[in-house]
Amino acid sequence: MEGSTVRHFATEFAPRFYELNARRQAGPVVLLHYLEEAAVSHSGAAGCSLQELEGRGVGWVLNRWYIVVERYPVWDEKVSVETWPAAFDRFYATREFIVRGRDNTRMARATSRWIYLSVEKKRPLRIPEGFARAYGLDPERAVEHDFAALPVRQGEWNLTTSGKRIFAVRRSDLDGYHHVNNAQYVQWLLESVPEQTYDLAELQSLEIEYRKEVGYGGRVRVDTLALEPGAEGASALPEGGQAYLHSIEDADTLRELAVARTIWKRQE
Repeated sequence: MEGSTVRHFATEFAPRFYELNARRQAGPVVLLHYLEEAAVSHSGAAGCSLQELEGRGVGWVLNRWYIVVERYPVWDEKVSVETWPAAFDRFYATREFIVRGRDNTRMARATSRWIYLSVEKKRPLRIPEGFARAYGLDPERAVEHDFAALPVRQGEWNLTTSGKRIFAVRRSDLDGYHHVNNAQYVQWLLESVPEQTYDLAELQSLEIEYRKEVGYGGRVRVDTLALEPGAEGASALPEGGQAYLHSIEDADTLRELAVARTIWKRQE
């Protein structure tokens, strides 16, 4: 880590056929995997690899995503993910991403917030001063976003304007830390979106806040509420678009595990 200054880091991907959805696109979940892999690779290049952090009993946990998609990658398209840290503030790190496809055209932008913590105690730790030198901070944002708190669910939602799904946590949902991978939460909420929206529209933006962990054997309940145009969180919808609020809970304790907001744009 000493003396390293990587600043912007870029890596490439090419969607495999098995990663494609029914539209033959690398959809939202695959895109999230690419972003996360780029962040991990950047850390390794900066001398702050996962192995080194694990040896010191520390690590990063993802707290927030905000992603804006212009189009999704297609089969075998060369995809470049550029990433850089924009800020370190106490135990929070802000990391930016730009995704480009063929002819270097921009496909997506994202910002994220991570928490530096003690793995054993699961408590936030102040980010070491040397990290800024190792990574090379750049305050430029890929997408402007202040990470304002997403709304906390209040009571039961009207079932005429919402949907509910229950999922069991499978072994394949877990990551190397024996917790559900952050992208799996997004897969669950996508399954809860009404078929008419899922079939006729594309996910244009996703904002998600992770609040609690869940492990193997747990049951997860996902409630999805359709927001009326003009409502808070749905004030700037594309024409014919739809916004949803998603609450992901432990189905047995009703602890809120994550909350998200998605905006969908009708396909042309």
